[in-house]
Amino acid sequence: MRKTSITLTLSLALLMLSTSGFGQNRVLLNAEKQAIVSAKLNALTQNINSVTSSFVQEKVFSFLEDKLLAQGKFWFVAPDKIRWEYEKPYPYVIIMSEGKMYINDNGESYSMDMRSNQLFQQMNALITKSIQGKLLSEEVDYLQQFFEDKQHYIVSFTPKNPQLKEYLASIEIYFSKENAQVEALKMIENAGDYTFIKFSNRVENSNLNPNLFKFQ
Repeated sequence: MRKTSITLTLSLALLMLSTSGFGQNRVLLNAEKQAIVSAKLNALTQNINSVTSSFVQEKVFSFLEDKLLAQGKFWFVAPDKIRWEYEKPYPYVIIMSEGKMYINDNGESYSMDMRSNQLFQQMNALITKSIQGKLLSEEVDYLQQFFEDKQHYIVSFTPKNPQLKEYLASIEIYFSKENAQVEALKMIENAGDYTFIKFSNRVENSNLNPNLFKFQ
């Protein structure tokens, strides 16, 4: 059971609704407009210290006809505290804090030290920077492409790190054109499987209870 949970957790860390309206009819931005959009997004996302949000997750496997749907709540406090709390289809909690990860899988709990696993360190940094929009500054570690559709600026990041590339082909971040908030993430794996997470009811820079990130 634990081995299965670890595998699931890695999948969720890769990110972890329908995609209708997200990325349809996208247009690749030229270098001049890319620079303008990048500066705008950096300016509007640099002061995010905390995030609270609901989410709906869609997981698509190439070998399954049906999509796997889940939903729950998400909390983040800079620089690296994260809580994913899945409510449906069954309870599942992931807490990442101070280099450690705690998992409660429907009542079965355990923890691990991410500092001893380079891949999990990279995943944690990937998630936190995605939520804040700070992957935009990671030109050394990722190849970037900028797109837009009617409602979003979409930035696609392709990892350069060989270890990360074994699991992740690319990540797409959907920024609202209205307020630059991260409205969705799409993690695309090498086999073509992907995880799409749409955020809603997002609140930034509120005071969050520290107990949310404690291992219990």
